[in-house]
Amino acid sequence: MKAGAMTTVEPPEIPFVTQESAQPGEIVRALRPTALSLRWLAFRERILLSAWCIPSLFIVGAFVVSGATLIIDSRVSIRGGWLPGATPATAQSLASTIATGMLTFTAVLFSSTIVAIQLAGGQYSPRAVRVFARSALTHITLGIFLATFVVALNTLVQIREGVDVNLPTLAIILLYVMVVATLIAFVMFCQGIIRLLRVQYLMFEMSNQGREAIAQFVPEARAYVDATRLPARDDAQLVRFDGDPGVLQAIDMAGVVARAVAHDVGIEFVVYVGEHIGPGTPFARVYGAHADQLSAQELIACCLLGGERTLVQDPGLSIRQLVDIAIRALSPAINDPTTGVQAIDHISDLLALFATRPDPSGYYVDANDVVRVTLPEPDFLRMMTLGYTEIALFGANSPQIPRRLLAAYERLEGIVDPPRRAVVQEMRRRLLVDVQAALPKLHEDGLITPNRLGFG
Repeated sequence: MKAGAMTTVEPPEIPFVTQESAQPGEIVRALRPTALSLRWLAFRERILLSAWCIPSLFIVGAFVVSGATLIIDSRVSIRGGWLPGATPATAQSLASTIATGMLTFTAVLFSSTIVAIQLAGGQYSPRAVRVFARSALTHITLGIFLATFVVALNTLVQIREGVDVNLPTLAIILLYVMVVATLIAFVMFCQGIIRLLRVQYLMFEMSNQGREAIAQFVPEARAYVDATRLPARDDAQLVRFDGDPGVLQAIDMAGVVARAVAHDVGIEFVVYVGEHIGPGTPFARVYGAHADQLSAQELIACCLLGGERTLVQDPGLSIRQLVDIAIRALSPAINDPTTGVQAIDHISDLLALFATRPDPSGYYVDANDVVRVTLPEPDFLRMMTLGYTEIALFGANSPQIPRRLLAAYERLEGIVDPPRRAVVQEMRRRLLVDVQAALPKLHEDGLITPNRLGFG
């Protein structure tokens, strides 16, 4: 049956701007902005995704430590007769073998990483590649391999035979230590890659990152203060984006509020964090007597743009990643509903955590508790729609998925407040209508019941 034939009920209208509706002068829930260093954030993201930074630090450290051991060896006579390789000839052979082997080990590591990334992108989702690219284990392992190569090379050039014999005993001890560290790192790397290639652990890692993002960027009720809205004006200035295209990754709200106060204006963003924006895109509305004095560049300077979405101020990305894995697993080409059930498990955990916090109001205040900035932020309805709609659409003809979704709705319905409970009930109603159209036999046999295992 075609996907379009399964939907017989019009979905509820989802408002684009989700903050509280309020009139000028009314008291609303608002947040005091916190400063965000965009330069540090951009640097951190670049470092976490780069394959050169951590290995470069290991290389520099290896040069420093290796050089220090060679200096000590040249000034202090250390007897190493008990060491394997206690003669210049055997030590030279040992260092040469290790230096050559490290290059081979590094090639194996690099090849394994590339294969893992290709598998993750092709089998799970292109968004899953981010987890592999940010893996600290991969970066540290590569760094240890290169550091061992540096130590072996430095030791090799200091070993001398003949009349002027030089056997750097401390450097050889360091070399053995580095070899042991290399073997441990290699075993840990293999274990880590195998673990991440198992989809349940990959989703667990995504879910952990999502929980951290929700805890950090979806404030609890006590973080809000009562604030007054500025009077709106009909002649609000529409600010269009004027810069290089990219994904809006973060906004320095303290900087935006400071600019709003400096110009005595109110600012209302019309884009979500996580949206791709380009030249000419409606970006914000500015209202106030001096609205024309606030340039687009001043607002853009408070925004961080990049090539992809991040979890900074965008916790919905974690749900998006899990949904992508689920709908790919539910596609006819793969047909793996059990993976879809596991994805629903993690999505439900994230939504349950989100449900313990109030919907973000989107209002940010100045020092006098006057709303200066409004930002559209995802509420519970939007997160529920993101988490379940596509899975329900693609999984309506798979008996496991509806049963697991019904169990998820039952769980959420027991922990949310009445307004949110209505959202859950509407999604359950839509799911039952779609499943009845796709799998009428399950309705007749009474098999459409909540079950956290799907069918077990």
